[in-house]
Amino acid sequence: MFDLIPRKYTVYNPFREMEKFFSGTGDREFRTDVRDENEAYTIEAELPGFAKEEINVDVSNDILTISAERKPPENCGEYICRERFYGSFSRSFDVSSVKVDGITVRYENGLLTLTLPKKDSVIPASRHLDIE
Repeated sequence: MFDLIPRKYTVYNPFREMEKFFSGTGDREFRTDVRDENEAYTIEAELPGFAKEEINVDVSNDILTISAERKPPENCGEYICRERFYGSFSRSFDVSSVKVDGITVRYENGLLTLTLPKKDSVIPASRHLDIE
């Protein structure tokens, strides 16, 4: 069940929050929800404002990576306040317990939804072990 927990291993650092505030970079990750629905996992990723063409979903070596890149407009003018971010965003997930060929992806109203069917679990045959 925990195979799909995002591959992000960080220790809480209270100074990171201050750093984001003063640097104006904010959080460079998008939010995701992962649900276990018995036969499959569902990942929902919030990517508002992105066109389908700006989003990539790749699987390599049992790692699924969702990435998106937003480029600033050609003629941006002079900003008084700028809160939206431009650049690359990505998240990765371990999909070693998933049938990679069966993954489906849908993008609608800023929500990317992936359905990842689970591999058939192999139940080891039970056996009796003799004590020597």
